[in-house]
Amino acid sequence: MSKTQWGEPILYRQRRIWFVPALWVILAIVLGVFLNFVNLQSLSPNFTTVLMPGVLTPYLSSIASGMMALTAIVFSLAFVFLQFGSSAYSPRLVSLFTTDRVVTNALGVFTGTFLFALVGLLLLNPNRPPLSDWTIAAVSFLWLLASVLLFVLLVRRINNLTIAVVLHMVGEHGRTVVEGMYPLAASNAPGTDESAHSASPVPATELAPISQTLRYVGGPAVVVEFRLSALAELARQAEGVIEIKYAVGDVVADGSPVLYVHGGQHAISENALREAIALGFERTIEQDPKYALRLLVDVGIKALSPAVNDPTTAVMALNEIDDLLRRLGRSQLDVGYVRDAAGSVRVAYPTPSWEDLLSLAIDEIRFYGANSYQIVRRLRALLADLEPIVPKERRAAIQEQRARLETLVNRTFVDALDLHEAQQSDRQGIGLSRRMELEPIAEYTPG
Repeated sequence: MSKTQWGEPILYRQRRIWFVPALWVILAIVLGVFLNFVNLQSLSPNFTTVLMPGVLTPYLSSIASGMMALTAIVFSLAFVFLQFGSSAYSPRLVSLFTTDRVVTNALGVFTGTFLFALVGLLLLNPNRPPLSDWTIAAVSFLWLLASVLLFVLLVRRINNLTIAVVLHMVGEHGRTVVEGMYPLAASNAPGTDESAHSASPVPATELAPISQTLRYVGGPAVVVEFRLSALAELARQAEGVIEIKYAVGDVVADGSPVLYVHGGQHAISENALREAIALGFERTIEQDPKYALRLLVDVGIKALSPAVNDPTTAVMALNEIDDLLRRLGRSQLDVGYVRDAAGSVRVAYPTPSWEDLLSLAIDEIRFYGANSYQIVRRLRALLADLEPIVPKERRAAIQEQRARLETLVNRTFVDALDLHEAQQSDRQGIGLSRRMELEPIAEYTPG
């Protein structure tokens, strides 16, 4: 069993950078061969063209040679710019650019324009009817116009690799995942009684004995995605419960038990189970809001390193982290199970707790930004704003973070004036200070 035998759902397959360009390349070759061999003159026997004899050869040659040079220059500059951005921000952000639709389509259209002109040159026939020559020239021009349009869009996309745009892009990915995976918590949903909260999954002590175990064999791999509906259907057919031991984003090692089937009355095909779990070489955001936080934190702590010393960038990262924590804090996080139509739990899988998410978002930035006025002031504002909008049972974790921040500030800033400045709450880092006292917050009432 190898890693390539495991499932690879559509969301992950589409990330491959070669897929979209390959479609454009195939279209260019097929279209070029078709227009060179089909008899178009029969559609308009009396058609004449202003194209001078022999002009098609230099015309197609110019397009082919020019597009090849343009493709090499543009993408060389793009990836140099990307390499600079990844070293300044985080190398894990590279995949967000290389799988961008504008980038993949630009690469495909640039290459397709070159190949279409090249096929036209290779199959050039001096005795071909004028309508065919005119059609090939016109289609080549359309390919060229498409290349110019995508070139403009690509330059615009490269110019958007500023830190503010990159952080917002990561935040948007995270917001999409949070909205798709986590429903609004019952205590925050208007008109919903807290007792209507979804029932908890089956406790481990109540699970039936293990009837089947799926183990991973191969090199280390990252859990990218679960096909939960497929797993739930397999468990229903087997009349059992599938317990997944690894969360999305975890690394599985050789011999690790990936999942257990509890109480199954019928054996489930191991191939079917493997196909429902996607493994890869790196984490993705599609089912993992933790990874969006991870990327933002990486940018923040890299900006706080002595070699960079850019706390303003870390504050910008905290702005996006603030928004994600607000959304997660108001969401129902206990979503690690799937029920069938009858309401029976069929799949259980690990999900992060509120404490896990808060620690991921705050701890490292607080540690590396201990000496920065901007960071401690922005963290104070973040925690003070976050506490009143989350359910009451989640406020203890925020209060603990506030207390740890207070201890850090008192230990770091020994001068009285410095300590006074560091104890301000400021959503801009340094810009508009507000004194924050560690005191109980009034109970939050949803509007």
